[in-house]
Amino acid sequence: MHLNYKIIVASILLNCSLILSITAKDVYHYKVNLLFVPVLDLKMQTQEYGNNCKKLEFRASTNSFFDNVYQVNNYYQCVYSKKSYLPQFRSKKIHQPNLDQEISTKYTNHTAQYSNGKKVHLTSGTHSFFSMLMYLRSLEAPYRNKTVTLELEGKIYSVNFQKTGSKTFKINNKKIPTDIIEIELKHKATNNPILKDSDVFFNNVANPKGKRLVWIENGGKKRIIQAKFSIKGTWLVAKLRGG
Repeated sequence: MHLNYKIIVASILLNCSLILSITAKDVYHYKVNLLFVPVLDLKMQTQEYGNNCKKLEFRASTNSFFDNVYQVNNYYQCVYSKKSYLPQFRSKKIHQPNLDQEISTKYTNHTAQYSNGKKVHLTSGTHSFFSMLMYLRSLEAPYRNKTVTLELEGKIYSVNFQKTGSKTFKINNKKIPTDIIEIELKHKATNNPILKDSDVFFNNVANPKGKRLVWIENGGKKRIIQAKFSIKGTWLVAKLRGG
């Protein structure tokens, strides 16, 4: 039997490309400074999850120097719809001083069902914090009149995005233009408390009194190039270092 090697090779390449398209991951590494001192290493990873969703994984760990001051090793996961960017499932594993915590949330029928038995009824189109960030990446400038609802462990917020400027970064000898977006949170309602204590990220970065800025790549993969959070004169800056 005569074999057509071109067809065989083409078939192998096609199968490989399909496998890569299913398993390909986008991985981003960030360095975080508190004021001007490096304190944290962040890793953000997104990948396909089933036919209609994507999974975001986010790891935050203090560096060897800051481990002696306040050691953090936290993991967050969010599965969200590729079409609406709304959350389907999320979980977190927290290891930080005075708090070891694991909890997950399923989103069904306008309800956030927590693994500790508590639940929150949601209005249509309600985001989690990380699905909100992924939704923000999908938007195009000027970002005006883009208001979404955010549920954060029983607390409901109205979120507004506003472009405040532009900046070009140089990473790995490449110039990357970005839009600077401010994320404003306004507290709307509080249900029964979901957790007695929460992690350092949600207690601070999601604090309505704080100021949140993100620098999003203008074009390309719309990567988050930099993020800045400040409250009471103290600020954290996360800057992309690779990915």
